[in-house]
Amino acid sequence: MVDIYSEMNKSVNVLSKYKSINALLPIMAANFAKKNNLQECFILNAKGKIIESISSNVFIVSNGVLYTPPLEDGCIGGIMRMNVINTAIENGITVYENTLSPQNLLAADEIFLTNAIQGIQWVGGYKSKRYFNKISKKILELINRRESAGVLV
Repeated sequence: MVDIYSEMNKSVNVLSKYKSINALLPIMAANFAKKNNLQECFILNAKGKIIESISSNVFIVSNGVLYTPPLEDGCIGGIMRMNVINTAIENGITVYENTLSPQNLLAADEIFLTNAIQGIQWVGGYKSKRYFNKISKKILELINRRESAGVLV
């Protein structure tokens, strides 16, 4: 289960897409998640738009189309994020880098998170909404197949 951490927002600037040693926001969000028995929570930018989770990039699937926040909104430009985007496009899945609002979570068919350590993590639910994991499974299988064939990203 996930929720939105709204007590602090991430500012958007030229350094937003890079990881840094300033971990106050993710630590505060992780404390919020732990206190509320959540697996993860989403971080918002200064405009109230979803940009990432505590330690991962965010992807939403709606009607078979993959959406992820653009770097301009302030998300980290993760390696796994780019791997998922490239794999999806190469395999005929439409991908849009699009600003995501909290309302998009309720309209989504599927949500998953990505990072280089844990790979692809399916989100089971947000509030009363439950999600499928069809596209995230498919992308994970495609990435694993490519890596086992020795194709580098």
